[in-house]
Amino acid sequence: EMRVRDIKRRLVRTHGYSNTELAKMLDKKELIHTLSYEEHKVYQNIQEKKKRQRVKRGIITALICVCVVLFWPLVVQVWEVGS
Repeated sequence: EMRVRDIKRRLVRTHGYSNTELAKMLDKKELIHTLSYEEHKVYQNIQEKKKRQRVKRGIITALICVCVVLFWPLVVQVWEVGS
């Protein structure tokens, strides 16, 4: 269980809240809700970056596979001529 002081410190240091914004939040439940919301936004950003990375990796893999399939007959022919 986090104390109010710890929640406020985390909001200030990690998420950039000012002391005036925190002074407006009087209830511990409101502080917890705000911290939860900010942590959720960070989590969503991380997940979005991972999703973009997976899509990019998938596109690159698909392009490599298409190139291999298209140029395979040429590679085989060059190999036979070279042998």
